[in-house]
Amino acid sequence: MAIPLSSVALAAPHLALGQVTDNPSIRAHLDAAAREFTPGRAFMGAVLVAAGDHRLLDRGYGLADVGAGASNAPDVKYRIASLTKQFTAVAVLLLQQDGRLSVDDPIARYLPDTPPAWRAITLAQLLGHSSGIPDLTHDPDFPAWSQSRRTWPEVLARFRERPLDFSPGARFEYSSSNYELLGAIIEKVSGVPYGDSFS
Repeated sequence: MAIPLSSVALAAPHLALGQVTDNPSIRAHLDAAAREFTPGRAFMGAVLVAAGDHRLLDRGYGLADVGAGASNAPDVKYRIASLTKQFTAVAVLLLQQDGRLSVDDPIARYLPDTPPAWRAITLAQLLGHSSGIPDLTHDPDFPAWSQSRRTWPEVLARFRERPLDFSPGARFEYSSSNYELLGAIIEKVSGVPYGDSFS
């Protein structure tokens, strides 16, 4: 019989760390609890449960790629899409804290090749989705296009020549294009590829 993860979490504090980390029964219960969510592909992903530096459970469940039939594993890299926005925003603020940029700077300071309509747009407007730059994800072919790795020039080409949807700062409109630009600025200012910034 599987016990819920919450039960394990409640029971674990009563045991010494060594008892928890060396206890195959706890590992088995954690695995069984995770498996309860996998029927019918209700959950597919990786689960990590740790006590201090000791891993109690670290395994994949279900498929990482349904089309290819590839199994999940702890080392699978997932496409996390817009979840990257929070990391991008933090990276920009850390660079500002280090005095390497300011959110009040125009993006043209870091990306001088931008279209004239973008010259007055600030990093703050990119962060707050108030730049007016069209969202590249609204293109009908975007889902298929986004399945392959793209270079920065390829990404920029998707929205660079389009007119602004509104004057910068005039209103809020969610646009992933803003965060593509912020990612490029992070790379330029830090000198580190975006993907390496958080490893």
